[in-house]
Amino acid sequence: MKRSGTAFSAVKTSNAGAARLLYKTMDQKPVAFIGAGVSARYGFPAWNEMLKRLHRMVDRSGIWDPAKSEAVANLDDALWQAQEYKEAIGPRFNAKVGRLFAKANKRSNLVKKLVGLRFSHFVTTNYDKVLEREMRRQFGRKLVVIHWDRPEEARRFVRNFNSNDGRRFLVYLHGRHDRPESIVLTEEDYASRYLKTDETKRKLFALFAAKPVVFIGFSLRDPDLVTTLREVNAHLAFSEGPSRHFALLSLSRSDPQESSLRAYYVRRYGVQPVFYPYSVTHHQLDRLIGCLSTGKFAGMPRIEPPARDPEDPQKNQWGQQSTKDGYTLSATVHPIDDDWYRVRLRVQAGTDADDLQQPVLFHLHDTFAPMVRDADDFDQRCATLEVEAYGAFTVGAQLCGNKWIRLELDLSDLEKAPKAFLEG
Repeated sequence: MKRSGTAFSAVKTSNAGAARLLYKTMDQKPVAFIGAGVSARYGFPAWNEMLKRLHRMVDRSGIWDPAKSEAVANLDDALWQAQEYKEAIGPRFNAKVGRLFAKANKRSNLVKKLVGLRFSHFVTTNYDKVLEREMRRQFGRKLVVIHWDRPEEARRFVRNFNSNDGRRFLVYLHGRHDRPESIVLTEEDYASRYLKTDETKRKLFALFAAKPVVFIGFSLRDPDLVTTLREVNAHLAFSEGPSRHFALLSLSRSDPQESSLRAYYVRRYGVQPVFYPYSVTHHQLDRLIGCLSTGKFAGMPRIEPPARDPEDPQKNQWGQQSTKDGYTLSATVHPIDDDWYRVRLRVQAGTDADDLQQPVLFHLHDTFAPMVRDADDFDQRCATLEVEAYGAFTVGAQLCGNKWIRLELDLSDLEKAPKAFLEG
C-alpha cells in the first residue's frame, strides 16, 4: 500500500502518554471544567436519567396522550425533550429540576481528590453544591462563587482568572439547584445563554485561549462549548502542536476505537483525551484522578482494545454496515498500472439524511500513513477520499458531526472492481 504524509504526534500519543502530558500541564495551574460524570459519583442523575424522571412526572400528570408521550420519549434531541417537559410541567419546572440535585445519596472522595489537585479555578455545568462545599472546606475565604447569569459576577471572573492573588473561583455556568431561575436545561435556555447574544461565547473564548483547561466528567458533545473550543483551535492552531487542553473521558465498548477518538478530539478541538473505562457510576474516574495526584501511572485504568484482524485491521471495527441512518459508504476502483489501483471512497448523505458535518474521517489499512484521514473533497451531501493501493482492504468511515455514525465497507465485496484488486 502507498505511504504518504505524517500523522500528528499528538494523535499518536498513547493513553498513558496523554496522562503524563496532563500531569506536566498541571504545573501551569489549569482551569477544571466539571460535568455530570463527576456528579454521578454522588448519585445525582446524569442527563439521560434526568430526562427519564421528568418524563415520568409528565406521564403521571396525565397531560399527554400515549402518542404524544411516545413521540417525545423518542426524540433524538435532549434539549428539545427538556423544552417539551418544561412546557408540560409549567412554572414549577425549574424548581422540580433543582430538587433532583439538592442532596447527594452516595458517598465518594472524588471531589476531594479533584479539589486537591493543582487547578487554579473550577467551572461547572452541574447544579449540585458538592464541589462548592469541598472548595469551601479546603480554601475557606479564598473561595469566590460566581453565578454566570449575573453579568457583573461573570465579568469579575473573566477579569481575574489569570491573577495570582490566591483566590479560587467556582463558576456555576448553568445554574445551581437552590436558584431555580438560573438553571439552564432546555432549548430555550440554551438559546438565551448562547445564541441570542455572543457574550458567553466571547468570555469562554478568552478563557480557552488564555489558560489550559481540563474537562472532567464531560462527553464533549455540548454543542455550544465545543463550538467555542473549535473556534479557538482554528484561530490559534493548537492542533498543529501539543494539545493545550485535556479531557478525562469515559470510553465504552460500543464507542469508536481509542485511536480514532483521539484523532477526532485533537484535530477538531485541540483537546487531548485521557480515557477511562465507562460505567454508569464512573468509578474508574476515581482511579485516574488518583494517578494524576501522585504522578504514578502504573495503576491507570486499562482500556481494553477490541480484537482486530492483523491482516485487515478495520474489519468488524465499524459496525459491519456500509449504510446506516441514511448515509452510505461506497467505493470505486480503477487501474493505474499493473497491480496498482486508484480507490475512490465516498460517503453520501441520502435524501432524508441531515447534511454532512466535518470532519468525515476514513480509517484505512495500517500500511497507510496516516491511516486516519479527512475527506479530501467535501460538501454538505458528499465526502470523498482518493488513495492508491494494490489490493482490497476494509475501510471504516466516521461521521463525527453526525451523531457519531460509523460505516464499514470491505472492498473485497465490491461487485465491479477488477478481479486482481479483489484478490490482491
